[in-house]
Amino acid sequence: MIIFKPYLNKQKILKNIKNCLDSTYVATAGKFIKIFEKKIAKYTASKFVNLTNSGSSALHATFLSLGVKKGDTVIIPSYNFIASTNATYLCGAKIWYVDISHKNLCMDMDKLELILKDKTYFDSNGKTRLKKDSSLIKLVCPTTAHGSFPDLKKLNNLKKKYKFLVVLDSAGSLGCEYDNKKLGQLNCDASILSFNGNKLMTSSAGGAVLTSSKKLHDKINLLIANGRKNINYKIFSIGFNYRMTNIQAAIGCAQMDDLKNMLKEKKRIYEYYLNNIKNSKVTLKLNVDCTKKNFWFPYLEMSTKNKSMELLKLFQSNNIHTFITWTYLSNYSVHKKFSSSIENTNLDKRIIPLPTAHTLKKNQLKKIFKIINSIL
Repeated sequence: MIIFKPYLNKQKILKNIKNCLDSTYVATAGKFIKIFEKKIAKYTASKFVNLTNSGSSALHATFLSLGVKKGDTVIIPSYNFIASTNATYLCGAKIWYVDISHKNLCMDMDKLELILKDKTYFDSNGKTRLKKDSSLIKLVCPTTAHGSFPDLKKLNNLKKKYKFLVVLDSAGSLGCEYDNKKLGQLNCDASILSFNGNKLMTSSAGGAVLTSSKKLHDKINLLIANGRKNINYKIFSIGFNYRMTNIQAAIGCAQMDDLKNMLKEKKRIYEYYLNNIKNSKVTLKLNVDCTKKNFWFPYLEMSTKNKSMELLKLFQSNNIHTFITWTYLSNYSVHKKFSSSIENTNLDKRIIPLPTAHTLKKNQLKKIFKIINSIL
């Protein structure tokens, strides 16, 4: 039983791909790119959308376009996917890991506030700098961990006081709402989406930047097109080939047309888990602090690391695919970093995602929850 499986309407997808092939627009130009942009903008209530070839490149392009550079510090949650750390490193900036809330696995805004009070100062221009090395606190990049949301209301208050930028890594949160607001309405400088094959919907690979700033949108468009902005070979800035292809966008368009069905199937599976998992050693969680859920990533929080390992072995022996997802990036020395108040816990080893492939049948789900309920 596979944990993730893309919902692929082959008839719609092949029709769109055939259109690409017939038009010969199979690379980074073609009608589906604009169509997909408009569909994402409408669904997320975002003023502007930049499509990219991955969520990781969306982060890097956004950081660069917001001016993240050497001498800056970017604040990132300690429990996280590696993309925002890599984007910071590639910009030449320093990394400051902040601890997470056990409630939602997202950046703990109360801890962030305490650390900002204790570890930073305002310079003569009113900008916030680290006491340790005087680097500028340029940007905070919280992650919607497994589709759950951090306390964005408190973060916005901290943003006003400490004058940093906010980029929300909402890679897996398409379809979610926070405080009854869609992703394009959250008062962040930008939000990021991923369309990787394990997400709610996919374009085979791909990402997007959501923003209300035309200036930022235009900067990103230039950067992801190798610094070119017309068909003549004129270079206006540094750049990368981070653009989405027309074929990827064609797949994405077909996926958007089936998004309601995807959400319906994910909800069916989650509700089955919710109604049948009855074990005090585990806690079922999903889309914490969302006012609208996308049901993409239900997970178990196990009572102990040993119980987690026990369950993983039982799943493996029964051909049920799952794994330990992320870890505390602050434990690694791959990137230079400044870590603050990271609790030395094993919470990361106690998080187990549950299979949500839309093809899961009732008898398969029954097998999964019986194994979970057998843990003593």
